[in-house]
Amino acid sequence: MPPPASIAAAQLRVAQARGELRSGLRALGATLSQPCSLLAAAAAGAVVGFSLVRVGGSGALARGLVAGVLRQGMHAVFATARYRLARRASM
Repeated sequence: MPPPASIAAAQLRVAQARGELRSGLRALGATLSQPCSLLAAAAAGAVVGFSLVRVGGSGALARGLVAGVLRQGMHAVFATARYRLARRASM
C-alpha cells in the first residue's frame, strides 16, 4: 500500500487539475458567448456539415481541414515575416 503522503499528493494534483479544467471551461464559455466567436463556430459547423453531406464524407472533410490549416499557417508565417521586416526597417 502506498504511503499516505503520496496519496495526499496525488489527491492534491487531481484537485488542481479539476480546478484548472473548470477555469479553462469557464474561459472557453466566455469566449464562445461573444457574438463573433459564436458566428465563427456556427460557420465552421456549417462548413463541416456541408463537407460531410455533399463532398464525400470524412475523407473530404479531412482534406479540407488540412488545406485550411495549411492556408492559415502560411498566412501566419507571412504575417510574421512582414512584421519582422517592418520592425527591422524602422530600426
